[in-house]
Amino acid sequence: LQQNAAREAAAAEATSSMVGENGISQEERERILKMVEDAPVAEGLDLDATSVKKTLLSFERKVLKNREMRVKFPDNPQKFMDSEVDLNDEIQQLHAVAAVPEHYNILLENNSANTLVGLLLHDNSDIALAVVDLLQELTDVEAINDEDENAELLVGSLLDNHCLALLVQN
Repeated sequence: LQQNAAREAAAAEATSSMVGENGISQEERERILKMVEDAPVAEGLDLDATSVKKTLLSFERKVLKNREMRVKFPDNPQKFMDSEVDLNDEIQQLHAVAAVPEHYNILLENNSANTLVGLLLHDNSDIALAVVDLLQELTDVEAINDEDENAELLVGSLLDNHCLALLVQN
């Protein structure tokens, strides 16, 4: 009887050393880690110039709609809240543009860089913070190093529009 108990204890100990706290054996864990390490890394969306233009035009429409709703219903935030949520979502969509610095010139052609700088003064601090986050990504060192000319043009435009002063002010 004691031998059986000793065998069961040894088997339980061997099983617990093979299976971790989360119920996965060391072999399975190593296999999963290898699969994760070997998985391709998503580089983001490959946006072409047309896609960037469409994204920026949609962004400009959302900005105009938000301004219109704020002017129309200045004392009734419920009336313009949906347009602010839409605008915030659209700003988040612009993060995809940050992945393609070769198309930053389209930001300038559509005057979207100026619009972004203007949104730093938005009454809704969530919108202003979303723009700060986007500007940080657009002017990331890697983006500037990867595509010198367009990134320099964007940074120059931001500086010309007093972006730094507005960032410090807010």
